[in-house]
Amino acid sequence: SQYLLFVFLGAAALGTIAGGPIGDRFGAKFVIWLSILGVLPFTLLLPYVNLPWTVALSFVIGFLLASAFPALVVFPQELLPAR
Repeated sequence: SQYLLFVFLGAAALGTIAGGPIGDRFGAKFVIWLSILGVLPFTLLLPYVNLPWTVALSFVIGFLLASAFPALVVFPQELLPAR
């Protein structure tokens, strides 16, 4: 379980780094929706796969889930009246 946690958290760190440029290119709303809805099929598939696929799906889930973090920080700042 510690190896899967390492993969998940490592992917989350990479997703956080990659989320900024992705959000700049495609927009913050798109990245937020992709993060929310993008992990759904992988999460639903997770209980039915073997160990190597569990590692791969954990990486994808962690990456997609954390990619919205930069957008979730910047998007509310843009909604403020004074910015």
